[in-house]
Amino acid sequence: MYIWQQPNWPHFFWDETALRPQLDTVRLLQGRLLGRTELAPKQADLDVEMDALIQNAIRTSEIEGEHLDVGSVRSSVARQLGLERAGMAERGTPESDSLVTLLLEATHEPDKPLTSQQLCHWQARLFPEGPGLLTKIRVGDWRGNQPMQVVSGRIDRPKVHFEAPPREGLEAQVNDFLAWFNAPPAGLDSLLRAGIAHLWLITLHPFDDGNGRTTRAVTDRALAQAERQSIRFYSLSAAIMARRNAYYEQLEQAQSGDLDITPWLVWFLGTLEEALQQALLRVERVLA
Repeated sequence: MYIWQQPNWPHFFWDETALRPQLDTVRLLQGRLLGRTELAPKQADLDVEMDALIQNAIRTSEIEGEHLDVGSVRSSVARQLGLERAGMAERGTPESDSLVTLLLEATHEPDKPLTSQQLCHWQARLFPEGPGLLTKIRVGDWRGNQPMQVVSGRIDRPKVHFEAPPREGLEAQVNDFLAWFNAPPAGLDSLLRAGIAHLWLITLHPFDDGNGRTTRAVTDRALAQAERQSIRFYSLSAAIMARRNAYYEQLEQAQSGDLDITPWLVWFLGTLEEALQQALLRVERVLA
């Protein structure tokens, strides 16, 4: 039974007492990172932000098996941040320009309500030149009526890791998610909200393609809201990519289990902690 087939879906629950030490550690690291960047010269802050954005764009694509040219991404980031691009040998591509725009839209206006139109717009940004000749995916719209499965292995012997909820009723389920995201329950820890949002949206799998990257953008927005900080100095996607196999294993286990998502949140917070640790190391190198 998949998690969305549970009678009380999507009423998740978790052991917050067990998660408290991790929550405290992550908040301590967030404070250290913001403290170090506040003391840094403006140019150093820009360098750290640029590096984090480049990492985010490259790694969120790499998680899905897509490899972007680093030079093109760097050029796209420099243009979006208004930084000098002199000496850069490469120009941004439509793909890198559009992805960087998506990532900035996700975090630079964190207080804007998240809407279904915004989700579809972000998914469309992943395919700036359309779906291509070899694929028949819907761009900027919800997925079609075919069953949505996550599979691996040979074509003649595929292994089904997960099947998303049916197409019928998808809009209502997305609307339920958005209502929760925009008006979370009182007392819900903002970091746990980010982890829950990640699992919930990727389980809905609302698009033919681009679900992972769109979900990670939504997670970045949730983290920006949690920190009241639109400028991102760390890349969660880079930390996920470093644990890519475990990421998919944790998703599969959570999506095939009951509504107790404590193990998923343990993994999510651990990955967030690693992202912050790596960012602190980069900041120290920039300031050295």
